Order: sequence, then structure tokens, then C-alpha cells
Amino acid sequence: RRVRVEPSLVAYITAIVRATRSSPVLTLGASPRGSVALLKMAQAAALLDGRSYAVPDDVKELATAVLRHRVSVAPELELEGITADTALRGIIEKVEAPR
Repeated sequence: RRVRVEPSLVAYITAIVRATRSSPVLTLGASPRGSVALLKMAQAAALLDGRSYAVPDDVKELATAVLRHRVSVAPELELEGITADTALRGIIEKVEAPR
């Protein structure tokens, strides 16, 4: 709880999770609990790195692992080889990170 998270980073996490819900590749997007989990993991990563603050790279690095089981890929796209990881990486690349 002592690891600082700037409001812009919270907005970034929220934007990523919202993008999962509007993605045409996903039939089920992440819930608000996914946002909370991603926030807590970013804080944990910062702490393990010896920082008292989380950065966008923490979120980028962890988003796929934290959200992959919280989303569902459209079945017809799964047949084409699209995975949750692929879809999430595409979303992460499109959502602009704070500076």
C-alpha cells in the first residue's frame, strides 16, 4: 500500500481493461477486478525492484499475465491461432502509456 501510484497510471490501467471489453477480438473482456489485480501486481513489481512507486513499464510487463485468464477470445479467431496473449499484447500496444 505504500507503493505510490500516480493517477495517470491508474487511468492507464483502466484504459487497458476497458479496451478489453470493446475489442472485437475478445468476446469477454476483463472486469474491474482485473484492474485492481493489475494495479496490485504493478505495486508488487515496483516493490520487488526496490522502488516506492509504480511505472507504466510495470503495467506493460504484467498485463498479459494478470489478464489472460480474465478474457475470452472469439471462437472463430481461436481457430485462426489468435490467443488471449496475442489479443492483450495488441491492446497494450494501442493504449497510450503515461509519461
